Amino acid sequence: MAYPLAEFPALQERLVAQGATLIEPIRETPFRRFFFRDPDGYVFEVVEQAHDEPRPMG
Repeated sequence: MAYPLAEFPALQERLVAQGATLIEPIRETPFRRFFFRDPDGYVFEVVEQAHDEPRPMG
């Protein structure tokens, strides 16, 4: 999921408060990202939202 970089810290705090485990990425990328495991064991990736990407209409 794409998310504004400036809001990463607040999102991470909310995730941890809800029982998620933060996971640092293993490989470097040209954008910031992190992973988290939810209490049910599912792993999600959060990537820095790029401002120059075209947005789909609708």
